[in-house]
Amino acid sequence: MEINHDLLLSLGFVKLPNRKSGYIYKGVAGRLLADDNTFFFYDFAPAIRTKSELLFMMMAIDYRQRLEDEAFDQSTL
Repeated sequence: MEINHDLLLSLGFVKLPNRKSGYIYKGVAGRLLADDNTFFFYDFAPAIRTKSELLFMMMAIDYRQRLEDEAFDQSTL
């Protein structure tokens, strides 16, 4: 499945209003190159060309977010 605007939105990405091809997922921004269906996260060099690659990166972002949330959860003290 190709990476496009509709796929990004369906996976929980939010379109950045101030950037033509910008999207954000849980605080991590990137851009879609619609001409070749490629997505780049800012500060991450490899191009993401397939849905499975995108899902893998989302899993890593979710994991990082969960660790950050748990590190600051004071209710377990």
